[in-house]
Amino acid sequence: MVIVKSFRKKTTRQWLTLLMLIFPLGCATTPLTQFYTLNGQARAPLRAQADQKPCAGKVIAVGPVQFPRYLDRPQIVSRVGPNKLIVNEFHRWGGSLEEDFLRVISINLATLLDHQQWVIYPSRDKYPIDFRIAFDIQQMDGRLGEGVILNARWTLWRQPQNKPVLIRQVRYREQANATGFEAFVSAMSSAVADLSRDISEALARQCSMHD
Repeated sequence: MVIVKSFRKKTTRQWLTLLMLIFPLGCATTPLTQFYTLNGQARAPLRAQADQKPCAGKVIAVGPVQFPRYLDRPQIVSRVGPNKLIVNEFHRWGGSLEEDFLRVISINLATLLDHQQWVIYPSRDKYPIDFRIAFDIQQMDGRLGEGVILNARWTLWRQPQNKPVLIRQVRYREQANATGFEAFVSAMSSAVADLSRDISEALARQCSMHD
């Protein structure tokens, strides 16, 4: 009986020692969650002359935007093949991807058109809107260390008639300048900037037609 009791005590001590060694090791190897955001990359208006502001006096709304369900999540999604995605649990958006996208689009367009009367749609405030831009994002992902593809359809609506005056299907490819997630998100921002530039050129023409 004494021998068995001693053996059990010794086994229990060994297990406790082993658990104490394993537990800190497990905590130390748990990766920290990193958070990312898109950023506006437009740097100058399309037109050099300050007096050329075709959308002056017009209120323009951006939104809504629709993302496919595989992108509409807090985690950043990357691709490892045409049919395989990785949902990156420890690399996440700092907020809502939908809100982030519309915020950056409005910042880029405000810079490119030198125009400050922008509304994120829908808005609780009932502004008299002249134009609205809606987005259907079909793809905004890519391979880490390689780049990003943005496939989208956007529609320009004339308000308050709620009449579509322009529908465009577009595709952009941006290379990543490094292998990490920060470079991956930066490439996404560049793709959104390309989209913003195309929209600003089309919107400037439409504003001039509806003076």
